Amino acid sequence: MAPHLSRKRLARALSEDGDPAEADAAVAHLLACRPCQDLAAEELGAGSARPRLSQKGNAFRTLFKSEECRALDQLRCEGWWAELAGLAPEEQRERVRSVLALQSKKMFEVVIAEASRLAADDPYVGEEMALTARVIAALLPRNRHSEKARNDLQGEALIVVAKCRRLGADWPGSKAALQEAWSHLGRGTGDPKQECRLLSIAASLASDTGNLESALGLLARAEERARATRDAGLVVGVAVKVANTLLAGCRFEEALGRAEEALQLLSPGDSRLEMLARSIATECLIELGRPTRALRSFLATRALYDAPWGRPTRLKVDYLKARLLDAFGHVRESEKALRVVIAGHIAEGTYKDAFLYTLTLFDSLCRRGALGKAAELCEEAAGLTDTPFCHSQMGKGLGRAARPGEVAGADRGPAAGGAALHPPALERPGGPPAAGRRLAGPGRARSLAAGSPARRGPGAAGPAV
Repeated sequence: MAPHLSRKRLARALSEDGDPAEADAAVAHLLACRPCQDLAAEELGAGSARPRLSQKGNAFRTLFKSEECRALDQLRCEGWWAELAGLAPEEQRERVRSVLALQSKKMFEVVIAEASRLAADDPYVGEEMALTARVIAALLPRNRHSEKARNDLQGEALIVVAKCRRLGADWPGSKAALQEAWSHLGRGTGDPKQECRLLSIAASLASDTGNLESALGLLARAEERARATRDAGLVVGVAVKVANTLLAGCRFEEALGRAEEALQLLSPGDSRLEMLARSIATECLIELGRPTRALRSFLATRALYDAPWGRPTRLKVDYLKARLLDAFGHVRESEKALRVVIAGHIAEGTYKDAFLYTLTLFDSLCRRGALGKAAELCEEAAGLTDTPFCHSQMGKGLGRAARPGEVAGADRGPAAGGAALHPPALERPGGPPAAGRRLAGPGRARSLAAGSPARRGPGAAGPAV
């Protein structure tokens, strides 16, 4: 890298009387050097404006002024949102309706970014924020934002609403939000990125409710939209989603292949997608009875897990640790670790994940012949939800535990197969489950958490997927 520009050299290069060759060299350096850009912005700022700038100098002044305006607009909106965030959702929306300064695209971007960030950690708060963002989108000034553009933004907000409701296991609510989002996008600009995101969330919803083939069909359409955007990150993101859907459908070889494919396509530095793909690969290897390679895959991802991803990622990592312990025959340690993960999901209000991980623990208990514990676990977990879907699965589980002769391969030892149960592998009776946010009472949740001896040990650590 060439040495930094001095103030004198910078002023000379950008002045009208400067040497063209020196100006070209200075511009090439400025485009690649952030410290010198900062110096140029200060030198060309309003307080030190130079009357005789070259064409290049004026272009840089305009660029820096535009960056400054955008940054200040962002900071103002973030400050306003910091105040609004402390209000109840309806109060937020009433304030938005009554204050014109809050009805801007930048304000929408700030609120929807915060809603998206919170979706995994607290889907209920994320949903309310996304609904506030939708109100902002609907109120954008019509003289600056076309009806199609406003429809795009409302569709974007409703996609986040659908995602949050899905994460909270409110599947009918998620479906309704997706339908409304599709209606808005149909009246929008035809943005393939938003259509891709909608199809991706719809696929996750289909997978959650046991419709694997429908999910894969939706993801095939999402891949088409992603390729149309020429956004490599979006293409890889959909590929990772395909791998995760195949994993949920117990198609482990295919899921492993797609995860490894996604890893080959990743751009350097895309740590989140790399973590997700490697985690899928690790779980597939466990399910395929290849514990040594699964452990090596987990260790290769360890540095990525140490980043501050949030509580859901930490729980996912702890789940993988528990599965690895089980695969290597450390069944009691695995049971304790799984109970801590289940308790963590209960504390977070993500009852769907708590229920599914309870089924994984149930499967492990049955394989090792601990049928009494398996039956007790079913009874404890029955309070996690009152949906027909989950009650039917618990009924099947109790029957399985009560008929020891039907439990194949108990005590088969480490990594002997015995795949954990995944949602699409479970048949749903009569329609989608009810909303997840109203599923469990705190008494039963505490009872399940208290049933774990590991609950008395140190808290779970590490980041999720």
